[in-house]
Amino acid sequence: MSLRTYQARSMSDALLRVKEDLGRHAVILNTRTLRRGGVFGICARRMVEITATDARSMPAAALAPAHSTADRAMTGASAAAPRAERPGPRPRVESAGALTTGRGETSPMERDTLVSAMRSLVRSELRTVYESIGRLESECRAARRPDLPTVLVEAYTDLIGRQVADELAREIVERLRPYSDSPDAVRQRLMEEIGSMVPTTGTAASSKPDGARRIALVGPTGMGKTTTIAKLAAHAKLREERRVGLITIDHYRIAAIDQLRTYAEILDVPFAAVASADEMRAALRRMSDCDAIFIDTAGRGPRDAPRIAELKALLAEASPDEVHLVLASTHDEAASLEAVRAFGELGADRILYTKLDEAVGFGVVLNVLHKVRWRLSYVTTGQSVPNDIAVADAAEVARLILGAESVTVIGSGSVA
Repeated sequence: MSLRTYQARSMSDALLRVKEDLGRHAVILNTRTLRRGGVFGICARRMVEITATDARSMPAAALAPAHSTADRAMTGASAAAPRAERPGPRPRVESAGALTTGRGETSPMERDTLVSAMRSLVRSELRTVYESIGRLESECRAARRPDLPTVLVEAYTDLIGRQVADELAREIVERLRPYSDSPDAVRQRLMEEIGSMVPTTGTAASSKPDGARRIALVGPTGMGKTTTIAKLAAHAKLREERRVGLITIDHYRIAAIDQLRTYAEILDVPFAAVASADEMRAALRRMSDCDAIFIDTAGRGPRDAPRIAELKALLAEASPDEVHLVLASTHDEAASLEAVRAFGELGADRILYTKLDEAVGFGVVLNVLHKVRWRLSYVTTGQSVPNDIAVADAAEVARLILGAESVTVIGSGSVA
């Protein structure tokens, strides 16, 4: 299977290049955004990259579903016609995720690539649908308020479309009334209002006068704690030139221990997996000459009171200086607020949002911060270590909530 890559300034331009080159046989395997040019990331241009192939070169087992996805992405037309042009048996499901035909089974790499491409397309389509529904709902609500100037109706509609809670959107828009004579002033003031509602902590401290600064990450399962703590440790070691130690309390998942141990070996920093108070004390003694010790923890369900109590006891032995609650921006508001309540018991008082690259709308970030009054420490968008992480900045987060396509990483370009 021959793979081809296409880069352009926008998704529509990239898709046009794919269609011109491969025509109706194009199959999109992966899409991503990246930055090109500039110096150390400064003034770099945002680009869209599409990986595609000719459907005629693909295994038969992947052909039907992949081809229909490409057709929908580039033309929006039904895939029924292209399927009719391809005679032969349809693939059948032999086991979970395994598609086979008489010609054999697709390779794991091909299946993973197709799944990744489909997820990317679905996320993009969902984001569009959510924004459209939100705007329709807000227009209906605004129609019941004829006293609201048109420019404020548009601002309100925009906020609702980006998943900002209705009550909060109304509160923000009301404060914009004095500026309703100027659309530019409304836009500027809207940015400032949202920024004022995003309290931030600044970068995590890497040392303290009387020993290593201890920084713990807690949160529900699946939030991305282990990858995020590796990013923080790599930033402190490689960019701040600090002495760093890594500790994991996640002895429930062997894979998590191996993952963090691998990061520690790459960074050449001390590592310990602990499961008791004695082991925690011993690990802290071994790392006493470090500037910062980052502590990873096992994911816990907010309602799993016994496990959270167990984690609380072990964390108390570590006596962390900072406890960050890690939440995914794909998490809904109710689940996020429940996590805040549960993990606040562990001393967490700041939030670190992950997976911004997967979120349908960013209004939930504002909704949660407004209700709990905790500070935002970092945001992440992607799995790359030590990249794809940004120190939370109120103005940048406000830009993101209002539709910006990237968040500037303080001192390091941007996270696309």
